[in-house]
Amino acid sequence: MDALAAGGSWPPGPPAPGKGVDEAVRAEAARLLYRGKKIQAIKVVREHTHMSLADAKRYVEGL
Repeated sequence: MDALAAGGSWPPGPPAPGKGVDEAVRAEAARLLYRGKKIQAIKVVREHTHMSLADAKRYVEGL
């Protein structure tokens, strides 16, 4: 059975292979996350890395 269908959560993981996040983007996303602006943090990561929404969300949640 799928973990999400069973009420679990998406497992945390690193960004998608080949899509690095530079230190400035990571720092800005962490700052936004600390301020409670998770959606804005995800947007910053997506704009600068072209990650998918799911990958950017996992990345931000892993900060």
